[in-house]
Amino acid sequence: MTLCFGAHVSIAGGVCNAIEHAERIGCDSFQIFVKPNRQWRLPNITENDADFFYNKALNFSAYPVAHSSYLLNLASSNEVTLSKSIDTLVAELEACDSLRIKDLVLHPGSHGGDGEDVGLQRVVDSLAVVFDRFNGKCNVCLELTAGTGFNLGYKFEHISWILKNGPTENLSVCLDTAHVFGAGYDISNMEKYKEIELSFEALIGWNNLKCLHLNDSKCELGSRKDRHEHIGKGLIGLSGFQNILSTCNSFEIPAIIETPKGKSDDADKLNLKTLREISCKV
Repeated sequence: MTLCFGAHVSIAGGVCNAIEHAERIGCDSFQIFVKPNRQWRLPNITENDADFFYNKALNFSAYPVAHSSYLLNLASSNEVTLSKSIDTLVAELEACDSLRIKDLVLHPGSHGGDGEDVGLQRVVDSLAVVFDRFNGKCNVCLELTAGTGFNLGYKFEHISWILKNGPTENLSVCLDTAHVFGAGYDISNMEKYKEIELSFEALIGWNNLKCLHLNDSKCELGSRKDRHEHIGKGLIGLSGFQNILSTCNSFEIPAIIETPKGKSDDADKLNLKTLREISCKV
């Protein structure tokens, strides 16, 4: 078993078009939004679309994963925003279930200045409401963040606390290399990475990792900023990807690039080629 390398692909023209795009660039997995990601509008996926998507993905032998809307904030103190976030997350999980997608990647949210402990409790409380309303099979895959502004999830301890206090059977984890680097975890250095590897296992558990986002970073280590770069062209460098793949290479999970897009698919193809070459060597 090996990692399933793929890319985030557009749903322009409908979710079914995403599979053709993923196939065109040679993906073993792919990530989509199930709705326009910067609109509160709920997903609109018909039964025919869902069946077509599932069968096409099955024939293509690709592992799909979804990413939630960037508008969601389960840590918000604003009742309207929180209510919309919960409603939208439930709808997105239902859409994922209809598409037979196992994991929906979610940024934990921003506490807005109210404090991390308060924000984390809001996330757990919100997830309890979500999974009281949603009884399907799709999991929420909590993504580690760079920690920009008041965003939660930039410490392993944040994700660990949510896993321990939330509806654990419905939760999994997504590690984004650019995010953890921006948060201060130096995955580019072998000695420091070994400590990070042990810390992740102790606090989160590699068995809870169900998705990787493999992105290089334009931002400095510990900058708390999040700007993605092509694999090997940023400040993480090829060594960082060698390190993370040395741990995860045998995991049968999606390993998704969210690197800068060009006018053609050439950049995605090159990034995937680079990662597969590293994978063969570790």
